[in-house]
Amino acid sequence: MQRNALIVAGLVVVASLAGAPGTALAQSDDELVTLTIEVVNPSSNQRLGGVTLVATWNGGEERVTTASNGQALIDVPEAATVEITTDDDQYTRNEPYRIRVATERSHTIEVSRKADLDVVVNDAEGPVANARVTLSQDGVEVVSGRTDSDGLYQSGTVAQGEYTLAVVKPGYYRTTQDIVVAGSPERTVSIERGRVDYDVVVEDPHFDPARPVADATVSVQGVGEVQTDDNGAATQLLPVNSRLEVTVSKEGYETATETVTTNESESSLVFELSREATLSLTPVNTRVVVGEVVPVEVTNAYGEPASGVTVRLDGEAVARTDENGRATVRIESGGEHELTARGGGATSEAVTVRGVGEGGETATAETQETTEPETTRATTAPAGDSGPSPLTTFGPLVVVVLLIAVGAAYLYRRRRDDAPNPWADDEEEEEPEADDDDEMW
Repeated sequence: MQRNALIVAGLVVVASLAGAPGTALAQSDDELVTLTIEVVNPSSNQRLGGVTLVATWNGGEERVTTASNGQALIDVPEAATVEITTDDDQYTRNEPYRIRVATERSHTIEVSRKADLDVVVNDAEGPVANARVTLSQDGVEVVSGRTDSDGLYQSGTVAQGEYTLAVVKPGYYRTTQDIVVAGSPERTVSIERGRVDYDVVVEDPHFDPARPVADATVSVQGVGEVQTDDNGAATQLLPVNSRLEVTVSKEGYETATETVTTNESESSLVFELSREATLSLTPVNTRVVVGEVVPVEVTNAYGEPASGVTVRLDGEAVARTDENGRATVRIESGGEHELTARGGGATSEAVTVRGVGEGGETATAETQETTEPETTRATTAPAGDSGPSPLTTFGPLVVVVLLIAVGAAYLYRRRRDDAPNPWADDEEEEEPEADDDDEMW
């Protein structure tokens, strides 16, 4: 009984193992789809046999050759993105055939015979090196490159057909031609130099509206310099189809640089040029009594009040300007002191103020400087004199005499005014005496 059970169990295991590969294979087959590819030549609408195709997808690749009816079958993962190219001696495509989501369906792929093109570029002086040559179809670039030192460009393998050939180089007008490429033709293209007017306007954005900046220098790489007029404008002839560096500068302003790309039409560009960040500090006076304050005003590069600027006394921050650009600084000691303003990445030039005061060294020195010349003039006799001058000797005596004379005259006049006047007495006697009624009124 046990032996039969073991035999049955073994048969079940063997059957399971035998069936597993079949199941996996079935699942693998369910994940693949077959692409039916048909290859044709568009110029003759002929189905092409014997053309080798290469299909690639993420993690896989398959090479197939079309049958005489121009068809080939390719198995790829379902929903995969597949690219199909040619690997053939006679036929080619300019770009891969792309299937975004692979499904069980048919696809027609157009291929053309192989061709190539040689292009020679020259101007009035001979071959032109480094000219850009482009072949395009329906506005899509197929191949491009630059001419060598002999002015030659070789396209390499392209599909036979109609193309637009374009040749351009900085400083030259663009030249285009519609051509047919079949076999291995050679094409010669002549190009011509050209220039175009380019207007530059320079403005200062600090103002509203912006103001023109006159006498600014506009410098164009490899071309030259021009100056802006009173309207901040300048016109320069620039080579066509070029990328050029344009720099605008003026003393006291920041320099601006931009790269411009010219075409074959007139154009313009506006530059914004701002003044360099500067500060100017102006004290109300440069001589200050020790212990007193000196008012200062700080302005920016445009002469406008600079608010929130730090004022430094001998390198130490002591004040900050208000909305009117004003601040006060106290001078605590005599002698010379330096005032500066700093803010917004700018520092003003130092301004010197002098602290003065009674009893201080600065005040004493200034007094001596003031009085010494006067003392010298009063006590020093002129060269050649043997003694003091009469004015120096008798001056005080003359003053005393004059004072005495003035006093005597004053006393005399006072006494004269106080003395009785005989003429006045006679007049009083002749005047009638007043009665009692008169005295009442």
